[in-house]
Amino acid sequence: MPVTNLPLAPPVMVTPTPTFDAIDYTHPERYLALHPSLGDHAEIMRVASEARDVDKDPVAAAITWFDAHVHNDIDHPYVWRPFEVVVRDGYWMSCADRAVAIGTMLRAMGVPTVWVKSMDVRWIKKRDPTYRGHVFLEVFVDRAWHLLDPVTERIYDDYDPHTHVLPGRRFAYDKGDDPYALILSMRQLEWRAQTDAYFEHFDTALLAP
Repeated sequence: MPVTNLPLAPPVMVTPTPTFDAIDYTHPERYLALHPSLGDHAEIMRVASEARDVDKDPVAAAITWFDAHVHNDIDHPYVWRPFEVVVRDGYWMSCADRAVAIGTMLRAMGVPTVWVKSMDVRWIKKRDPTYRGHVFLEVFVDRAWHLLDPVTERIYDDYDPHTHVLPGRRFAYDKGDDPYALILSMRQLEWRAQTDAYFEHFDTALLAP
């Protein structure tokens, strides 16, 4: 006989497990797609066309355009915003939404781009309440993969995509083709749940350079 009127169990938050080695670096053309989660395709292409500069490489051109139109302002609700909303709002809040916007522009300008999630090595060891993550970009330019820090705007040329420990003592643990599916910090509840679960039983020996 079925049992009725049982209390409902609390919802279980299901998040994907971070994956570091799913990128096929031998086929950079696979990382040019403008996924629907990134925003309106026509508006992305319009901005990319406007940002192009024959005197600059596409990375410099994208960053120059973005910095001229979008400023840093953390005094807003921190949520996922499609590209055209970030541009319309005129502000970015963290490395994550800056990385998503600039990475989107780069793809539209023909630069294969991958999003890379990392955590500060000190946070991994101590697990204090203040999360310290950072989002990098891997960009394929001049027939090679390079690491780009979208906040400092620095490109690291001597870069091995298979290394985990990145500049600033940050440990790369997740990479993806679609930043929304990757779960970045703008999706705060999911991101924190995923981060806590991944590092709960983490082997700190992997933090060696």
